[in-house]
Amino acid sequence: MATTASAERTVSEVGKRLSQTRLNKDALVKLLK
Repeated sequence: MATTASAERTVSEVGKRLSQTRLNKDALVKLLK
């Protein structure tokens, strides 16, 4: 149970990181344009 919970937490954290980096990329593209 604990391993599954930790795995889900890790996945959610990675998802947050990816979404944040994607937003940063969009912001950089807008600034460059």
